[in-house]
Amino acid sequence: MKGNKVPSPYLAELKSLFLAIGEDWKDTGEHFIPLRSGGQIDLKAASFPLITFLSGRRVILDAYDKLPDRVRKLIEESWSSYRVVPLGKEDSLANTLQEIISKAGYVRVLNKGETLDFDGPIPVSVSAHWVLVRSEKPLKNGFGTVVLALGGQRGMEQVSPAVEAFLEAMGIKVISFPPATGSTDVTQVKVDEIDAGKGVKDLVEAILRATGHKFKEDVGIPVMGNEKSDFNLVVKADIFLRTRKQDSIIDLTGIEKDMVSFLKDHEFRVLQLAGVTDPEAIVADTLGFLEIPFDRGLHSLNATQGSSALQIKIKIQGVVFADADKNAVIATPLFLSSDLKQFLAQKGFRILQLTTL
Repeated sequence: MKGNKVPSPYLAELKSLFLAIGEDWKDTGEHFIPLRSGGQIDLKAASFPLITFLSGRRVILDAYDKLPDRVRKLIEESWSSYRVVPLGKEDSLANTLQEIISKAGYVRVLNKGETLDFDGPIPVSVSAHWVLVRSEKPLKNGFGTVVLALGGQRGMEQVSPAVEAFLEAMGIKVISFPPATGSTDVTQVKVDEIDAGKGVKDLVEAILRATGHKFKEDVGIPVMGNEKSDFNLVVKADIFLRTRKQDSIIDLTGIEKDMVSFLKDHEFRVLQLAGVTDPEAIVADTLGFLEIPFDRGLHSLNATQGSSALQIKIKIQGVVFADADKNAVIATPLFLSSDLKQFLAQKGFRILQLTTL
């Protein structure tokens, strides 16, 4: 005889997961399903929980695997929005979820090994056992995309609250099941921000201080002659310092080309930044002048650890370099929310927030 004496052992887990996803779960009372051929089928919800999905699809779970195939077909043939999933006692949670998800009517479903990319000022890529696209439009309530990952007996490592909050602001919900055993609290890290000031000069000086360079500002530099000479040539330097054991000038106001050539002939190093308005370029040019290694571009940062199925990458445009104490610094023109700043701090970055010049 078809059926099990006890319900599926995963019923509680399934309820918890689908409620967390944002779907409606009914397991009390009764379901009354009219049939196209006449009559109706009455099902007790405790034995046949009903999941109503955002798509409008309704999936009946046969908790005891006792509904005859003929009755299941009658339901599905009478209503295109209904599906029935029998829960066999030998089925695993993963296989059961796969069967339900395949019948849920989601816009898109990505399986393990497939990656979903989100464009925007701060691109994000996610992969897990399943990535469920519930809606391609923003939802007033709930999440358009759900990232679902299953762990083993020890559970799945959780993403940090900062990353979780950042993703949820994008309409992405991450569900790891079961949660990792033991404490999963991520210690809040102090966010270390470098003040970039309000202009080019402030920005350059912030870089010099961070990298441990001593400098003087707005000073007259004698290029030719001395106190006893009848002729002295003095050049005003916006910023004066020593690099490569040479006198060096960072020009912000615009020294004439002939004078720049003259200075170089007299073994001065000159960095011209007058007229440069791209703060990211100013950071890169200054670091290059100081001969400090840097990496300018789109930086892909892992928001998860290890090689588990759950993988989240957050991509931030900017310049990465090391300060005088060998701490990593990321200089970025992007707006960073408090959650993103906390994430970067947890990754060991100091933050140089660039502003429009």
